[in-house]
Amino acid sequence: MRGVLPVFTRHRYRPMMNAMRPRHAFFAAFLALATISPASPGASVAGFGDVEDTRYFTAPVQWMVDEGITTGTSPTCFSPWDSVTRGQAAAFLWRMEDRPAAEPHPFSDVEKEWQQEPVSWLFAEGITTGTSSSAFSPDLTLTRGQFAALLYRLAGQPAGAPTHPFDDVVADWQQDAVSWLFAEGITTGTSASEFSPDDPVTRGQMATFLYRYQGSPVVTVDASSPACGGPSPGDGFDSLFIGHSFFKPMATEMAVLAPLAGFEAHTQEVVFSGGPTGSPEGLWIQDTKRAAIQAELDEGDVDLFGMTYHPEYPSLTGYVNWIDYALAANPDTIVFVAIPWITNPVDYTAASYAAALDVAHPAVAHPLIDSLRAEYPDTTIFAIPYGLSAGELYTRYADGELDDVTELVGSNGSGVFRDGFGHADHILEDLASLVWLQAIYGVDLATFDAGDDWAIDLNTIASSILAEHDQAYDAPWR
Repeated sequence: MRGVLPVFTRHRYRPMMNAMRPRHAFFAAFLALATISPASPGASVAGFGDVEDTRYFTAPVQWMVDEGITTGTSPTCFSPWDSVTRGQAAAFLWRMEDRPAAEPHPFSDVEKEWQQEPVSWLFAEGITTGTSSSAFSPDLTLTRGQFAALLYRLAGQPAGAPTHPFDDVVADWQQDAVSWLFAEGITTGTSASEFSPDDPVTRGQMATFLYRYQGSPVVTVDASSPACGGPSPGDGFDSLFIGHSFFKPMATEMAVLAPLAGFEAHTQEVVFSGGPTGSPEGLWIQDTKRAAIQAELDEGDVDLFGMTYHPEYPSLTGYVNWIDYALAANPDTIVFVAIPWITNPVDYTAASYAAALDVAHPAVAHPLIDSLRAEYPDTTIFAIPYGLSAGELYTRYADGELDDVTELVGSNGSGVFRDGFGHADHILEDLASLVWLQAIYGVDLATFDAGDDWAIDLNTIASSILAEHDQAYDAPWR
């Protein structure tokens, strides 16, 4: 049936029932679009390659660096679009208040050493009572409404602020806090009439709230920042890619494109299994495939670990199993999920196929990446929207703009797809591989020559796909 939502939960594996499955299950995974991040970035600042000089959070992040409140998510990344957890918020507030000492907290679920003193102080000051008498839930994502309440309590719950103008702030416990934030100029909301109290507070937003709370002190922005987290030309990732037949051609092509782009040290292994058996969970439950992948991870030298998506296994289970295993021997590995195109393109018109992809990608990718980032807040995790390549080429073929192929479904280079199910013919493989290359290595495709002889400019199309992708779900260095 259509309209089934993807469920990103962690659970034990159980065999799939032989029930009727949706023919276009990818499109059936419909969710509301995630928030769109601002465009037009400038040069990097504040020591982080992902903090640009045109953002609302530029000065706030510089201030946090100057005050020792943050060291980023890596030496060169701040990850401004990532959600903030309760444990991270506690640490930010505690550092801002000069790391005061306090009696130990009563929460049994606060296990990380860097969270102990911040949570103890929050509890001692009455800023939090936890999520229960014995739990603080440090890994839960913090909402904008919850953070407003924390900051309001930190300020001593001042009274007398005029009522805020936000229609979507309805909970009683949020009213005074949000009114105070608005009156103090700490927030202007997400629009003139909305505060979005149930949205996750991002690292960029939190930096801005704290900076304004301190009176927006003058800072000198450091404009000499390195690239964020990504390798430099001459370097390269030691990579492991696991997936199905809508994933394997692009994974394989990285062995050619990455060195061609100057990343000569790029290495890779690809483990493949067809259809749903190539999903993370499908690979995990196959003894032979699981052992092959685990053997690669056991070497302890995997810098980049890439997986894909299949609608028959929409939960977090497979992703969590693999990331847990990967991090045990490769604690600094970077993870991506490459989201493929929808099957059976011949059942769509070009317009409806492109529209379906435009809906399906954020519906699948955004909640999946959000959930994984919440599960692994110290790991860089991003999405590759290469599936949108199929919609771009189908549209151009239907509009008569694709002189390189003679049919929608062909073989050996004559089509966009090589069968009705949607496996890629050469031009789609090449375009999708360029999307991978830019997504992983941040390559400027305007100056890159893949050595192909297509009449249409695939580099420009690939760049446009990534330019329109929500930056919050990109690699932080892109």
